[in-house]
Amino acid sequence: MSLAVQDGTMNSVITLATIEFGKGNIMVGEMHVNGLKKLVDMRGGINAVRQTSPLTARMISW
Repeated sequence: MSLAVQDGTMNSVITLATIEFGKGNIMVGEMHVNGLKKLVDMRGGINAVRQTSPLTARMISW
């Protein structure tokens, strides 16, 4: 599996988005969310993520 779509990478992007939203940087947070959507697609969709990592899927669904 590519490093880009590993759980740790996706969790980091989620964390970065959360931090940016919390700081009021909406545009930057949205950039992270858009990147995360691409990573989820590369992984085969949210159901594919859920099968291998329910916690990551839950974080994404936030």
